[in-house]
Amino acid sequence: MTNVHFYDLRFYHQEWESCIFGKSVDFESIMAVWQCIEPYNYPVEALQMDRVWSMPNKNTFNMKPVADLLKEELRGGFIIDPFANRNRYGHITNDLNQKYDTNFHMDALEFLEQFPDGSVDVVLFDPPYSARQIKEAYESVGLDTQGGVLTRASYWSNMKKEIARILRVGGKAISFGWNSGGMSNKELFHINRIRLVPHGGAHNDTIVTISVKVIELTEDSEAEQIELSL
Repeated sequence: MTNVHFYDLRFYHQEWESCIFGKSVDFESIMAVWQCIEPYNYPVEALQMDRVWSMPNKNTFNMKPVADLLKEELRGGFIIDPFANRNRYGHITNDLNQKYDTNFHMDALEFLEQFPDGSVDVVLFDPPYSARQIKEAYESVGLDTQGGVLTRASYWSNMKKEIARILRVGGKAISFGWNSGGMSNKELFHINRIRLVPHGGAHNDTIVTISVKVIELTEDSEAEQIELSL
């Protein structure tokens, strides 16, 4: 297995000054970082499923079955995380809540919209899992859900459309939630792996889905993306 070192944007500002222009963290700097990282092509593999128990944890990536899976699955390429929380797996990290030390504090959809087509190798996608969790996330930073608009199914499907756009063919989305739908588009994505992480009692399982993009997004497939749902 290839060893992968996880450095966020700050590392590249320090180590590759020839690639990074200016000191401010903006999306021009992001694309300069992207040019410093060798793309990685993740192969399509036969579906693998397993079930590994863990105590529940608000920080998904701190659960051992999830951390172990990420060590296996993140083999290279440019990695972004729109819901990073305290995690440092992504080269570029974002979280709406400014208490977390991430590169950006934007709405996740706006963050994803900044990236050019086919510019990312891996998206870590660990959004709120329910309408209640969305409401709590926005209210925790003094925002509202726009009259409930942000608690509809389109909250997730709009981000999945952006992820499909920005991933390279051979890139992967590692998604987390209470279902195994992954990127919800079997024409664009192949599911390589599903891990169920049960927590016992009345807790919902955490489900991790590894989806690899297999074809480029065309006008026809883009139209199909409108039908994305949970």
